Amino acid sequence: MDILNRNINPEIYKTEIRKLAKGLEERNIPYELKPLWGGWQIWCDDWDAICHSFSYGHERGLLEIMGILVDEDEVGDTVEGNLTAEEILRRIDGI
Repeated sequence: MDILNRNINPEIYKTEIRKLAKGLEERNIPYELKPLWGGWQIWCDDWDAICHSFSYGHERGLLEIMGILVDEDEVGDTVEGNLTAEEILRRIDGI
């Protein structure tokens, strides 16, 4: 794989973002889904999730989040990557 990740099929970027969108809909949480840098982004009020060729975990179709769902004490950063939609939804549910 080269530095621009041209060997990755961009369809992989849709799997977890779709699961996250479905989970948000089930919870009646408003969001905006839009294309971003060849991948996808979900915007909510205080956080967002992305999966594109520059996000942490994109190689496996996993999501990166930024905002209130990030445990900065745990990761030492303002973003956290390599997450599944299920992991993000559990944070939203407070589990």
